[in-house]
Amino acid sequence: FRRVLFRSTSTGTDQDAEAALIANSLYSETVVRQIEKRTGRRGLVLFNSYFASVGAQRWPTAWAADFKTGTSLVNGSLSAHTMVSSDMDADAPEGIHLGYLTPFTLIDSWAFYQEPWLYPPHIEGFHRFYAKLRVRLGPHLYTAAWESHTSGMPIMRPMVLEHPDVRELRMDSSQHYLGEGLLVGQNSRVYLPAGRWVDYWTGQSVTSIGAWRECNWSEPACGPLWVRAGSILMTRPVTSNAFAEDNSVLVAEIFPGSGNSTTRLYEDDGIGLAYRTGSHRITEFSCRENQGGLEVAVHQVSDTLNQGKDRIAYLFKLHAHRVPTDMAWQGHRISEKDSLPGLVNVPRQTGWCRDAHGPYVWIKVDPQWHFTSDGRGAGDPECDTPVWTGQPLDVNGQLKLIFGSETISPVPESSKMDREADSIRLMLNPPERIPLDDGSWLSQETTVYAWLEAAGQPVLTEGVGI
Repeated sequence: FRRVLFRSTSTGTDQDAEAALIANSLYSETVVRQIEKRTGRRGLVLFNSYFASVGAQRWPTAWAADFKTGTSLVNGSLSAHTMVSSDMDADAPEGIHLGYLTPFTLIDSWAFYQEPWLYPPHIEGFHRFYAKLRVRLGPHLYTAAWESHTSGMPIMRPMVLEHPDVRELRMDSSQHYLGEGLLVGQNSRVYLPAGRWVDYWTGQSVTSIGAWRECNWSEPACGPLWVRAGSILMTRPVTSNAFAEDNSVLVAEIFPGSGNSTTRLYEDDGIGLAYRTGSHRITEFSCRENQGGLEVAVHQVSDTLNQGKDRIAYLFKLHAHRVPTDMAWQGHRISEKDSLPGLVNVPRQTGWCRDAHGPYVWIKVDPQWHFTSDGRGAGDPECDTPVWTGQPLDVNGQLKLIFGSETISPVPESSKMDREADSIRLMLNPPERIPLDDGSWLSQETTVYAWLEAAGQPVLTEGVGI
């Protein structure tokens, strides 16, 4: 690369064209290496993907810039650009849904008043809902990034990559996998490949022969999100950033499917360069469903992260449609609790409970930790900051449970129009217009948002550009 670059001149020769093809790669490599050298931490470069050059996928995050993405995100993924991103359409539900469910989330607000809090409350609520979802998906996404680093499999996976024999998906860019097993649809029409699928929002389970399906969802969800049955999604509690709170307790979300399924969780320190010399932790989770029950096994494959001295534990969230009647961890029976707070927010508890809001069963097997509120105290809506009261149990083990005949219903769809509005509110975006230094004005529409409210909650919204 360097020989081509420094041999080239400004004569318009082929060597000049070759130099243009590698210039961005050299720039990105220089920036990343210098960050690493000066800080001892990993470097990250965000660059305009329309200036991508040979080998550029090794260093930066490829950003679609000020253009509509079209097929560029999935095409970039097929070309080894695993960290693809674009400007989020931050005031449209479908844009918010896609923007937070891509490898790298970006809101371009340098001159366009697209900060979430400058939109009406319902749109700000969409952003808050999806920002929390993305934080929860952190372990799943980080493992997908590791898989991309080691195997080349992208984080944002075009459907044709996993289903090359399905003719209908060969040119489709309206949906994608985000890591293993998580299917993101960009509009209401989604193709579900053959097999069993679970609606992430409602818990509804459907069996597909391999066909298109019209999907429905309720706010604050803004688009379809499906999980392949048999998947195990590794998630985490909500924090303001990845290092804001103790990350010692993760959540294994289990979506039972026929046969055996396995997933791996990859962890390292997330900041430094020690991962290059083998400092990491890999844990394997497997699930096997039979006619009367379920077996889940946890096996720590390797742990050289912090000399294997970290305190870690797993909380299981089972997406189930039948209520268990018996459950045991490592042969020791665990009993049912009345509520989720009674299980996870009370010290020294183990057991399982049904979720009051959907077809989920929560299972806690280590009594040495519990959740409490963060620094906000009573203002923390999740109350999911871990506190340890003793040394953790060995995470390796087997969970066995037997299902009964009692079923658990999916989350019902809700409608905001079943409430009678009592007020109307208006909001402008941008809230002000500022002249540029040369006295001109930035060309931009002002959007007038009008919405009806019932008891302070929006029931019908509309934005009109002026």
